[in-house]
Amino acid sequence: MLRNLSLLTIACLLQGCSGVESKKADPDALPKALNKIEQITDEVFAAFEENRPKDADGPMHDVGRTLANFTNHIGSLELDEAQKESISQAVKAILDGYAEMHRPMHTKQFNEEGKLPDDFDFNSIASNVREGLEGLKTALPAEVLQRAEELSE
Repeated sequence: MLRNLSLLTIACLLQGCSGVESKKADPDALPKALNKIEQITDEVFAAFEENRPKDADGPMHDVGRTLANFTNHIGSLELDEAQKESISQAVKAILDGYAEMHRPMHTKQFNEEGKLPDDFDFNSIASNVREGLEGLKTALPAEVLQRAEELSE
């Protein structure tokens, strides 16, 4: 499912989604979505770091929807091809990281014993997600980042 969502978000990012440029569109939708992605990531990472991975399951489902919402609003920006490609790669890295983090949570071992697999490396996965978030922020126009900062205060 996350692979399909990843492909959908990348397709929306590259092609643009209809209805994004309507006059009723919230000009703060993109900065709000960016803040939501960061808030969810903080929540998920805290749950794993505090050995409460079950608490991360719901928010991990939310991140896919939030990234889809984020990419829907990318079409409202004037971006060059390099920015579009950077954003596409960053979104893919974030989604791939979350998919890798989420996959073992629906295994028999986790459901019966509450244990993640021995080879589960949260720190490596978290690093990849953080790099994706940084790549996303690097590719976005400064005014989007500034507005996100204002809204988070």
